[in-house]
Amino acid sequence: MKEISYSKILLVAKNAHLYFFDSLNNIDVISGRRLVHFIKSDLGKHRLARYQLIIFLDSGFKANYPNIVKDFTEAKMILFFWNHLTQKYIDLLHTYREIGVIDSYYSFDPIEAKNMGSIIILLFILLV
Repeated sequence: MKEISYSKILLVAKNAHLYFFDSLNNIDVISGRRLVHFIKSDLGKHRLARYQLIIFLDSGFKANYPNIVKDFTEAKMILFFWNHLTQKYIDLLHTYREIGVIDSYYSFDPIEAKNMGSIIILLFILLV
């Protein structure tokens, strides 16, 4: 029997079917709303435990997302600011870094995204 290969990266977005997300093969994508329901099942908890990296996109990000998954995984958690990094997000980021929930964050401004190609930047972040 062939063993099933699972991704070690989970991308949490506002909508799992936005942009090019449906075409990703080596990364699991889930909406934040689905994530909340996902951890209520034994299967969801088991799958969270195998991730090594969880990336939260700022669009649709809710402050409780890292807290609800941290008890079920040892994955590194990253907050990726796809949009403009506002003071609200900076304050949130500092709070999460202080309590040890978010390990890192990445951001770029719209001009940088336009010049470099936002897909290239996201793929770089996902592969690091």
